[in-house]
Amino acid sequence: MGNNLLVVRRYRTNAGSAVKRISWGGYIDDLPNADVTGRWVRLPEVPVTEKWRPPKTWGELRAVCNHQDVNLDVHLRNVLPRRKENFILLVGFPIPDRVGEAPKQMHWWGAVVQFDNGEGSYQTNDDDPICWLRSRNWSPMEVSTRGKLNKSLSTDTILLIGAGALGSTLSELLVRGRARKLFVMDRDTLEAGNLVRHTLSLDEVGQNKAEALATRLESLSPNVEVYGCPQHFPPSNDRWKKKVRKADIVIDCTAEAETLRQLRSFEWEEKKLFFSLSISAQARRLYVSSAFASSFPVDAFDERMEPWYYVEGEESADKELPWEGTGCHHPVFEARQDDITALISPALKWMEQQLQEASEKGPGAVEPRLKVIEHTKDRLGVQVGSLSDYFEEERLPEHG
Repeated sequence: MGNNLLVVRRYRTNAGSAVKRISWGGYIDDLPNADVTGRWVRLPEVPVTEKWRPPKTWGELRAVCNHQDVNLDVHLRNVLPRRKENFILLVGFPIPDRVGEAPKQMHWWGAVVQFDNGEGSYQTNDDDPICWLRSRNWSPMEVSTRGKLNKSLSTDTILLIGAGALGSTLSELLVRGRARKLFVMDRDTLEAGNLVRHTLSLDEVGQNKAEALATRLESLSPNVEVYGCPQHFPPSNDRWKKKVRKADIVIDCTAEAETLRQLRSFEWEEKKLFFSLSISAQARRLYVSSAFASSFPVDAFDERMEPWYYVEGEESADKELPWEGTGCHHPVFEARQDDITALISPALKWMEQQLQEASEKGPGAVEPRLKVIEHTKDRLGVQVGSLSDYFEEERLPEHG
């Protein structure tokens, strides 16, 4: 990797047989293999000479290993005569989550075994200092301790339909929150005008949104796999149909009625947890619907959205949409990125609540629902939208 970072891909025996292969995300898996090999030794306890002090010399490390009935020189003997250059020694040992608890995971220290060209030998004498490397555990649990989403998001496969303003912002929050596997679908090409409210950059202009977004998302986490499909839903080939059917969670961010109809007619083979997100003009509000079903419940969705369609129509009446560029006769959707992000954050928390309810009570407990999140009048905050703010009490629709 860049910045002189090395990641361990696999552990092998002396004979070269693989003992363990490390499962990384797409970003690391796609990197070329560095021509770096080393030696590893596994200890039964933390290698310290005093309380929480690592060995400073090879002699101290030998003593620590001997105390744990591990002969360090036996592990080094097979490799030292064959190599005439520096190599890395990994020292692994079990550690607990908290001091005093039982060991729960393996932790690894890395050290450079240095070869002295002048002397023609390795500097592993008892008085030679150890050149320890800075090492970190990049397991999904470790790298997400600063903030993570619902646990099911790290185990479920997510299908994201639409890689525009909503989809790109939401998917980035999902990946940073510990989502591990995503399929992204969008047939559109990224244009310069999209960048005012998109997570991609000028480097990706002219590329397919789904494929470019997949590459970016994989660069945000060492443990995520993201597949970009340059097609609209439903996919046109069997390979992608197979991938789509494996999804546990389906998130639609297209705001297109045709996509919802296709979600209803597609042969899913089993029930899914569906979410559909759409945003109003000028990002006044965000509509988030959820359902656990064998297909997307379009009729229930339309029934709940109908009064809000009326509200949107009244607010947008006689308002001219902006044009994109001189001579362009196609109006564009106006919404700022800060407004979109402010709406998506509480929407994601509501989606988490649905996932939590599904895990506690079973997915069948997630009935078709609609949550409306809107900006306050001063645009300094957000609130749950209510039809009572727009209709007199006696005119309130049955579903809001």
